[in-house]
This record gives sequence, structure tokens and C-alpha cells, in this order.
Amino acid sequence: MSGDEIEFVNAPPPDRRGPIGEWSGRLAILRGRPGEWARFPQGSATSASQTVHRLKARGRVSYGGAKPGEFEATQRTLDGETFVYVRYVGHLRAVEDAS
Repeated sequence: MSGDEIEFVNAPPPDRRGPIGEWSGRLAILRGRPGEWARFPQGSATSASQTVHRLKARGRVSYGGAKPGEFEATQRTLDGETFVYVRYVGHLRAVEDAS
């Protein structure tokens, strides 16, 4: 590989595959209400599944910089409408880490 193949650029643009800003704000609110479940409607079961996966993934910056294990997430379909349920549990980890 020669130096001619390297191009230095600014940071890449945000990943447009998911609602980055929307979830950053949501997770910030959940951090202020530890242990409480919140429910968010999703367009489809596939969208909900992808959202849950991303929330559970290791520290996805696209989801508010969540750390592993900081949030619990699951999905449910009720009366034909799909929801993602999320709660902040990072406060429990902080207590365990302090012990």
C-alpha cells in the first residue's frame, strides 16, 4: 500500500439507518428515571427487533453512548401494534461496582 491510497477526511457523517438523535434524547430521559420501564411505538416488528438489538449491543454511540448493560430492552406486540420497552439499570451497576 502506498501513501497515494490514503485520504484523510473529517469524521464520517452520522449513520442514517436509525433514529440517532431521537434515541439519544430518549436514553437521557430514562437515565433520569432509573428502573422505570418506558414504552415506544415502532413501525414494525423488524424495526423493533433492530432497535432492541442496537440498545443491547456494546456501547453503541448511535444510541446515546449507552454502555453495555446500562439499559434493558425488549419488544412486544399488543393488539397488532409493536412496541419497544426500555429501562435504565445503570444505577444498579454503579452500586454493585462501589461494593
